[in-house]
Parts: sequence; structure tokens; C-alpha cells
Amino acid sequence: MQDIYYTAFIGLGSNLGNGRQTIQQAWKRLGNEDTIRLTTLSSPFFSDPVGMESENQFTNCVGRIETLLSPVKLLHLLLGVEEELGRDRTSSNQLPRDRTLDLDLLYYSHRVVNEQDCIVPHPRIGERLFVLVPMVEIEPTYRDPVTGETVVSMCRKLYAAIREGEVAQQKIKRGTWEDNS
Repeated sequence: MQDIYYTAFIGLGSNLGNGRQTIQQAWKRLGNEDTIRLTTLSSPFFSDPVGMESENQFTNCVGRIETLLSPVKLLHLLLGVEEELGRDRTSSNQLPRDRTLDLDLLYYSHRVVNEQDCIVPHPRIGERLFVLVPMVEIEPTYRDPVTGETVVSMCRKLYAAIREGEVAQQKIKRGTWEDNS
């Protein structure tokens, strides 16, 4: 019997330390799992924080993987990798704060999951250029299983909402994986 791999999309982000390096370490760490095959990693994108106050710019990208893990088990693995690479979630309040690494399960195949600790698709994808722009780079025709929209369409809608002043400005800039600093 052959194993069945499912396609998943992971959002990777960091705004503490060397974001590019931390994200690449996390990507390689995921690739060391027997239950995961790395397929594509977008360019890094640099953006100001969205939904939180911070002086630190984020480095973000999206990766496509194939996995044997269920959505819940994959999410638990992502949380473990965050912790291994220095993520501290021991805050007394629930306000978003700076982080060495943030790994989000954005999409899992074309499934919708709504469990206590695991919601897929990620509920705020349509509000974040730092997710949509890298998603467009690697899989522009992917359709959100809830809305049926392609990520290109979702990205265009968000840019239009920003232009119309309906959503706060989100600056984003494509970078490279080579560190030129």
C-alpha cells in the first residue's frame, strides 16, 4: 500500500534576529521529517507588522510541502519547530508580540478544518499581503476552499481595499535569500 501525501501551505515569518536565516533553518528542519517533502519556498518578503505594534520589520514567505501528517499533527509539529528555534509563547497576555519564528498552517489540501486548536484555512489569509503575495508567487491559481476564490483574486481584492482606504496600508517588498546586509 502506498502512502498518501497531502499538499499543505505554510506561512513562515520572523521579526527578531536574522529572519531570513531563521526561516531557512525552519524550512530545513521541516524537510528533515520523514513525513514531509519540501516542494517550493517563495522569495522572502519584508513588511511592517500587521495587527500588532512593533518597531521590527517582518521577513515572511510561504512554503508548499507534501505531508503524510494530518492537519492537527502538522500544526503540532509546526509549533514544536517554533519552540526549537526560540519562539516564546509564555506571555501572560494574548496580545501579538515580536517573535523569532512564526509558522502558520495556511491551507491543507483543499480541506476545511475547524477544531479547537486547528482552523484551516487560516482565518486571516485574505487580510494579509505578507501571506497572499508569496502565495501568488508560488501557486497563483490555488483556490481557497471556503470562498472558492483564487489567491490572485484575493490579493487583488486586498490591494483594492487598501487603495480605497477600507483597510490600513500594508507595505511589502520582495527580497532575496542572499543576505546583502
